[in-house]
Amino acid sequence: MKPSYFITLQVNIIVSKKASHEVFTLQVNIIVSKKASHQVFTVQVNIIVSKKASHQVFTLLPSFSQSVPALNTLLIVTISFFMVIRTGMNMHAMNVVLLVL
Repeated sequence: MKPSYFITLQVNIIVSKKASHEVFTLQVNIIVSKKASHQVFTVQVNIIVSKKASHQVFTLLPSFSQSVPALNTLLIVTISFFMVIRTGMNMHAMNVVLLVL
């Protein structure tokens, strides 16, 4: 019989506007707990949207940090960003796939 896992997913989306560009920050906190020992996986992705005269420039700045006390669980976090621009309307779709093996 496999032990039970408690998975907590926290997603924070921060939109900040500056003079020349907009910054979209997606912060994902994944907490996997098992028998009073837990792992915290934090994935923070900054998307900088710079508006130029004729086009828009997208810059992706990922950063990954994890703290591992004691838990032998393989956890893969995949974040996919799909950005579609149509006639001045920005459509942002964020896909978070959590795979626990």
